[in-house]
Amino acid sequence: MPNDRSRLDRARLRATGAKRVLATAAAASFVVALFVARASHPAQAATRSHASGRSSASQAGRTDGGFNFGIGSVTSSGGSTPQVQTNVS
Repeated sequence: MPNDRSRLDRARLRATGAKRVLATAAAASFVVALFVARASHPAQAATRSHASGRSSASQAGRTDGGFNFGIGSVTSSGGSTPQVQTNVS
C-alpha cells in the first residue's frame, strides 16, 4: 500500500497545481474584462469628447450641416413619478 499513498499524493499535488492555474487564469480574465468594459463604456467616450470640445472624428467628416441634438435627458412626459400598483395574492 505505500505505493498507493504516493500515487494519491502525486494526484493531490497535480490537482492543487491545476486549481492554482485555474484561479490565476480566472483572476486575470476578470481584470481584463474590467479594463475592456471601462474602455468601451459609452459614458466614458462621451465624457472625453465633451471635455475636449468636439472630437476630431466629428469635425473631419461632418455632413450634417452643423446640426446637433445637444445634451439631452430622459424624463417622464408629465415630469412626475408615475403611480404603480402591485397586487400580491
